[in-house]
Amino acid sequence: MTEEEIKIEVEELIYLNLFVLFNASFFNVEIPTPIANSNEIKDSKRLIIWVKNEIAQPKCSTKGGGNYSNKFLFDSYYDPIIEFDIEHTIGNLISPSRLFYKAGWIKDKVIRDVHNKAAGKLLRTIKKKLKTWDEIKPFYISNGTMNLLDNGFEIELGKGGMRLNKQEISGT
Repeated sequence: MTEEEIKIEVEELIYLNLFVLFNASFFNVEIPTPIANSNEIKDSKRLIIWVKNEIAQPKCSTKGGGNYSNKFLFDSYYDPIIEFDIEHTIGNLISPSRLFYKAGWIKDKVIRDVHNKAAGKLLRTIKKKLKTWDEIKPFYISNGTMNLLDNGFEIELGKGGMRLNKQEISGT
């Protein structure tokens, strides 16, 4: 997805009021301030999407190590979150975006069920807006990215992965 398409998705997520979004992975406080609009993600590499539920409010459950020992973070295994790595473009190379969540490790069954349902629905909703081809499966591309490919850009399948241009994707 392009930066503009990601901003539109972020605005939709905020509008739905089913999620709380945080800019980055590491925070100075245990209860970080959520973002209010897509303009706050300009240089972000990752968003944390907390799935709202009736039991637990967004609160970091662990602390970082090493260079991040004074920072707080959500636990991707035990907290009801979805990680959204945001693509970036360097020259004519578009790096991949990624949505990631771990299902089944959240201890509270009600939170786990809400998380699984919301995360699954979010992934299906976004996938419907994307396209894939046999040459790039399991990766998906947005219309905006296809337009960039028409103008000489390449995509990277996974960080440091194979690079493909429009001709390689479409088989022409």
